[in-house]
Amino acid sequence: VAASNPEFAQLSAENPYKPGRIIFACNYRPMNMDSQATGDDKYASSVFPYTIAIKTSDDNGKTWSAMRHVYKSEKWPENTLRGCWEPFVMELPDGTVQIYFADETPYWKKGSKWQNISVIESGDGGSSWSTPRIVSQNGSHRDGMPVVMLLDGMIYMAIETSEEGSRLHPIVVRNTVEDNWKTTVRKDSPDRFPPFRKSLKSDVVYSGAPYMITTDNYIVYSYQIADVSDDRKDNDSRHAAMEVQVC
Repeated sequence: VAASNPEFAQLSAENPYKPGRIIFACNYRPMNMDSQATGDDKYASSVFPYTIAIKTSDDNGKTWSAMRHVYKSEKWPENTLRGCWEPFVMELPDGTVQIYFADETPYWKKGSKWQNISVIESGDGGSSWSTPRIVSQNGSHRDGMPVVMLLDGMIYMAIETSEEGSRLHPIVVRNTVEDNWKTTVRKDSPDRFPPFRKSLKSDVVYSGAPYMITTDNYIVYSYQIADVSDDRKDNDSRHAAMEVQVC
C-alpha cells in the first residue's frame, strides 16, 4: 500500500476542541497494477481499498497517534484503480475541521468514470468524522485535487477539471463560510469560474494539479502545465513544468 498526497494543518490556539493539534492526512492506495502485476499486488488491491487516513499530534509533533481511516472507498476487482484521492485539511473559524478529497466511489460501481469533490467534517478536533457530502460535481466529467483557503468570509477551492473537448485545467469553486456547501456546486453555477483573466482551458495543453495559498498581501496559485498534443497525449505529468500566478 502506498501512502500518497500527504497534507497537514495545525489547528489554531483558539480551537475550542483541540487547540494546537496537528492533523496529518494521506491517501492510502493499493499498489499500481498492470498486466505484469504480481500476486502481492493483486492481493493488495483486493484487501486494501483506497482510503483517506490521518494521524494526529497534540504535542507539536513530538508524538503521534496511530493511523486512523476516516473514509474508505470500496474493494474493486483486481487491476481496477479507482477510489478516493488527495486529502486537504482545513479549519473553519468556528473550530470545525474539514477534510476535502476527490472521490470516484459513488460512480465507479455504476460503471461511470465521473469524480466529485467531497468533504468530511469533525466537530471535536479530528477525533470523529461525519459522513461525506458532495461539494462540487461537474456532470459527466471530473473534478479533482482540491486545495482550499478562506478569505473574507468565503471558502475558495482550487481544483482541476475537464470538459468536453478540453484537458484538465484550473477552476475555482466558492461558497460562503456560513453556507458551507449546503448545496453541491454544479457545472454551470456562477460559483464555479476560471481563476485567471485568461482561461487555461485547452484541447492540447494540460494544466492540472493545482495549489493555492494566501499570504498577507497575495493569493498564489500554482499548477502543472504541459503540451500534450500528438505523441504526448498519454504522458501529461512526464512532460509537465510548474507555473505560478500571483494576485
